[in-house]
Amino acid sequence: MKVILVRPAYDDVTGIMSTWAEGAKIGIDLENDLKGPSANEAELRRALREHPDARLVAFYGHGQFDSLLTKGSDGAECPLIHASPPGIVPEELNGRNLYAVACNSGAELGPLLATGSCSFVGYDGEFAFSPAFEKEFGTVVNGGLRSWAIEEKTSVVIGEELREAWFALSDTLSSGAVRRKDLWLAALAAFLNGRRVRAY
Repeated sequence: MKVILVRPAYDDVTGIMSTWAEGAKIGIDLENDLKGPSANEAELRRALREHPDARLVAFYGHGQFDSLLTKGSDGAECPLIHASPPGIVPEELNGRNLYAVACNSGAELGPLLATGSCSFVGYDGEFAFSPAFEKEFGTVVNGGLRSWAIEEKTSVVIGEELREAWFALSDTLSSGAVRRKDLWLAALAAFLNGRRVRAY
């Protein structure tokens, strides 16, 4: 499945997520990579128009219940994909799939997308991670993206696999086999991410 990758990268958290997304590019059929300032409404709309065969949009960044966010030209956060204007609205993603590594968007935006014909995998609460375990957390989120892009499974199957991957990481960290600072916080964050995965 061809992919449009969107990674705003405008603060510490989105910078880390953008680094994860860079690693996710290996092995997927990437049509467009909207990074930093190019991760804006006009560029995403152009990418959707120019790449109608790119059926998977992967977003790595901040989210709210009804939107995925980017940084506007005025320096303030603004909706990139949104339940209603401004931003790309659900109808513009009909026939596509959205993979969102972002807080909260699985609560309202995901179900709205699904009422059309856009499948969604994301999180209905805060996306948690421990800075000491960035690599492990990035491996889990990238595994979900690659599985969807390469194996073209349903969103529900991807959601189940992603949930299990988070629980497996939590179990590994909780086992004590790894000895690093903030281990219990990382194990809890992975467990909570597993609980918050939503697929529509």
